[in-house]
Amino acid sequence: MGVDISAEMLARGRERAARLGIGNVEFVHADIQVHDFGESRFDAAYSRFGVMFFTGPVTAFANVGRALRPGGVLSFVCWQGVFDNEWMLIPGAAVAEVTGSLPPMPGPDEPGPFSLADPGRVRAVLDAAGFGSVTITPHADHIVISEDRIPEVAVASARTGGVREALRDADDRTRQRALAAIEQALRGRVEDGVVRASRGVLLVTASV
Repeated sequence: MGVDISAEMLARGRERAARLGIGNVEFVHADIQVHDFGESRFDAAYSRFGVMFFTGPVTAFANVGRALRPGGVLSFVCWQGVFDNEWMLIPGAAVAEVTGSLPPMPGPDEPGPFSLADPGRVRAVLDAAGFGSVTITPHADHIVISEDRIPEVAVASARTGGVREALRDADDRTRQRALAAIEQALRGRVEDGVVRASRGVLLVTASV
C-alpha cells in the first residue's frame, strides 16, 4: 500500500506547529489553480520549488494574486536549467549510460523542474497573471556531499525527478546497475573527501 506523501507532510506540519505553540497557521491540501483562498486576504505568498509544477501557471499565479492585498508580495525560488544544476545532471547522465536514453524531459511550457528556468518566461507568466515589479535574481552555489554519503545520495537521486521516471519500469537488475553508475559518477568527482555539484536557482519577487 502506497504512502500518501501529501497527508504525511501536512500531519508533520501540524505536529510541528503544535509543538512550537504556533496557532495562527493552517495547513491545506488544495489545487492552487482553483482553491478559494479568499480575496485580498494575505500580505505575502511564498513558494520553495513548487511553482514549476503548475499545469496552468498563469491561472495559478492569478489565483494567488487575488488572495493578496494591494501591494502584497509574491516571492518564490525555482530551478535554473539542468546544466546549472550538476546535482541533478550527474545522476541523470549516469543513468542514461545504463538505460541507453536520457531521462524524460518535459517541454519548456510543460510542468517540470525547469519549466520556469527561463527568466523571460517567468516575466511573461507573471505579467499575464497580473503581477508587476518583477525582480529575478540568479543565484548559484554548490551542494557538498561527503564521500561517505554517496550511497545515500545515489538512492535519493534514483527516487526523484527525471531519474525516477527513467527507472519507473526498470527491473531490479537495471535499477542496481543505475545506482552503481550514479555512485561511480559521484565518486569520480571526489576532491578532498567531498563532491561539489553546482546548484542554480532563480529568486523571484513580484507584487500586485
